[in-house]
Amino acid sequence: MLEITLLSPFTLILDSQPHKLPSRRTEALLVYLLRNPQPHSREILADLFWDELPQEKALGNLRVLLANLRKALNPYVTITRQSATFNSASDYRVDLTALEGSLAITRGEIDQNGALTRATAANLGAALQGYQGELLPGFHLREGQGFAEWLATEREWLWTRVVEGLDDLATEYLQWGDYRAGVAQAQRLVTLDPLREEGHQLLMQLWAADGQISAALAQYERCAQLLDQELGVPPHPFTTELYDRMRVGNWQRPHPLVATETVVAASVTKALPHNLPRRMAPIWGRATELAQLAIHLGDPTVPLITILGPGGIGKTLLAMEAARTLITAPRLSAGENDERLSFQDGIYLVALAPLREAAAIAPAIGAVIGCRFQPTSGDETTQLLGYLRSRSMLLLLD
Repeated sequence: MLEITLLSPFTLILDSQPHKLPSRRTEALLVYLLRNPQPHSREILADLFWDELPQEKALGNLRVLLANLRKALNPYVTITRQSATFNSASDYRVDLTALEGSLAITRGEIDQNGALTRATAANLGAALQGYQGELLPGFHLREGQGFAEWLATEREWLWTRVVEGLDDLATEYLQWGDYRAGVAQAQRLVTLDPLREEGHQLLMQLWAADGQISAALAQYERCAQLLDQELGVPPHPFTTELYDRMRVGNWQRPHPLVATETVVAASVTKALPHNLPRRMAPIWGRATELAQLAIHLGDPTVPLITILGPGGIGKTLLAMEAARTLITAPRLSAGENDERLSFQDGIYLVALAPLREAAAIAPAIGAVIGCRFQPTSGDETTQLLGYLRSRSMLLLLD
């Protein structure tokens, strides 16, 4: 069995014994194949690690790298003259898998029911313990801009999900009246994302609910100092209002809710399943564009909407904001008829920017929406289209 550690410095355990690969670049290749479990052409891999070299030289370097990887982990990788693949059917375990699974279950329970069970909260808390601030801490290559960009994207994706998970967990503890546990999670939250003002608001409320008003007021001062030093802005009015009410004794702790051991039945107006991140900040000045998108998203004759604009202008944020308005919109009850699209099978954001070949698009979409491909049922694109044909989904392809 192969055990792979990605949440702390990279390590391999093969059949219960530490196992070393010949070089950091060999480790990087294994990580890339592991996280992208589909065949990758040699040309794409060569460009990923040696984009600054002529292709012939890069391919020569790759041949050596693949030979080293095959020699070290032959049952776990499949290498041909054309491509390389991680053998996902082999006996292996990755520490990141448990964290990703726990985060997905947490988000699903909150989206469907608005709350977590005790068991899910406990599992999430345990899974988050392994996260040390970034994926593969301290891991880098001296060369290979393509791999560096891919790893940066992976790190950002996981960091965002962990921050959301900590926010979810601390919020649940506040609602349950388990303030000490909530403080611990909220402290990790503001450590990971010190400029996320919602984290400071949450920690202030947890401190105050636990009877530690002085700690809550001190947290506000730290938040205000950070925002001033880093951004040159004051705290949000809501944060200041919390501080003022706590300072004069006019703040009341929320009434604790009873934490359930099982998820209660969802209401008729339950939110659509989705994987959209929480809104980090309000979106301003896009009312016209949002109104236009709302019209197009509700029109069953419009299967595709393309948002064009220069990089960094906010296209992804605009698309996510438009999609968020659909998540908790009133749903049709059984028997009602409406020509508008309901997207009852979910709204999903799929990050395509890190992909370096067209063949990876269908697997990337399938991984997000839960489409499992079968090796005997045709190519992955055909299987994906068949899966989508019977479903009402909104896909945000970024």
